[in-house]
Amino acid sequence: HQQPHIPQYAMSSFSKKMLFDGSNDYVNCSSDASIDNIFSGGGTISCWVSPETDGGQNIGTIIGKDTMSIRIEEDDSIGTKLVLNKAFSGDDGTWSTADDVVLTNKLNHIVVTYNSSSASNNPVIYVNGISLAVTEDNAPTSNASTDASSDLFIGNVDGTTNRFFDGIIDEVSMFKTILTQAEVLELYNSGSAYDSTTHSESSNLKAYWRNNGADQWDDLSINS
Repeated sequence: HQQPHIPQYAMSSFSKKMLFDGSNDYVNCSSDASIDNIFSGGGTISCWVSPETDGGQNIGTIIGKDTMSIRIEEDDSIGTKLVLNKAFSGDDGTWSTADDVVLTNKLNHIVVTYNSSSASNNPVIYVNGISLAVTEDNAPTSNASTDASSDLFIGNVDGTTNRFFDGIIDEVSMFKTILTQAEVLELYNSGSAYDSTTHSESSNLKAYWRNNGADQWDDLSINS
């Protein structure tokens, strides 16, 4: 993949996190066939976040790629809900957790697994290794829309829309398979940083970005 430039000096070495300011910080990870339509046929996105607020327009986007986004909403000073949005050729699909599952000013491990190949499928969302109840806010219809050739963004839905994330994002991993809860717990690693390239499903790891103390994030996966 193209190596994305961080619009802010890196904070420090591995296990230290990158702070997004909620107003103009984001990472453009460009586009690659290996990360296109990651949920088609079943996929997983994992990351660590610590939001300070719910971000731009109260819709702070953690990961965005044209027809897909993972975001937080409805900060009440305790925490936020987590939302997955996926565009379909009919009605788009939107799913959310309960309020306050992602705590503000605390590190939270987030995993979203989903198979977009059928509109009847629902995602499984984990926070800190725990599978959460998910509400289908808007039921998708017809076929999942493609995000092929669209850039993937960390910290915003795109490069201009004011849905910037306010807080910390790090350890972003994308797997072309649905991880089980045991495999999610392997990533969570009792709350400690974990090298995704050594994960038991590393053969399906398609992208992996972490703050290694440089002013850009490199994709550390070997399968992209």
